[in-house]
Amino acid sequence: GNVKVIRTGLHPSEGLVFGKDLVAGPYHPQFRELVLSAIWLNKLRSVISDVKHTGVEFIIPKGQLNYAIGHKGLNRLQLLNELQSVKFTESTEIKGMDFKIRRI
Repeated sequence: GNVKVIRTGLHPSEGLVFGKDLVAGPYHPQFRELVLSAIWLNKLRSVISDVKHTGVEFIIPKGQLNYAIGHKGLNRLQLLNELQSVKFTESTEIKGMDFKIRRI
């Protein structure tokens, strides 16, 4: 079955940040942002095949803008390899991880 994730990452204690409390495994201070950015990129890419080489506006839920644009803007840059232009707009009418797409 599916596993529901209720929390990601670790509290960035001083010992964890400086590596003295880290026993093993990967650690990144923006782990949650990296994961959600990757999820958003997959979602956005899944709908652009019909609109490649045009301008697109993605209308996303309020609070998801940083994740949709991607860590350090990487999602925007990758989408610009396939689209003429990309715009992101937040909406309070859209919830969760739903989004709308519009040609511009």
